[in-house]
Amino acid sequence: MNLTSILFYAFEAIAALSSIALIFIRNVFHGALLLITCLLALAGIYIIAFAEFLAVTQILVYAGGILVVIIFGIMLTTKLSGKPLMIEHVYGF
Repeated sequence: MNLTSILFYAFEAIAALSSIALIFIRNVFHGALLLITCLLALAGIYIIAFAEFLAVTQILVYAGGILVVIIFGIMLTTKLSGKPLMIEHVYGF
């Protein structure tokens, strides 16, 4: 097993674990941090696959732009109510 395989499996594990944790997290801010972790791990997988343009686009557009707006919005909405924003799970279809 060479270094490329080890890095690929490490990035894959980070992306999978952060996406699974994202399903079960209740705090929206922690969910945004898990989402940025998943997106950065995907950018690492793109770099290993020699798709540097996709990796840079992933970091700049998604991790850099959209998630900053999400975190900024979360920080503003928690200041208005004075309590952290929590998600309640509804298990009905």
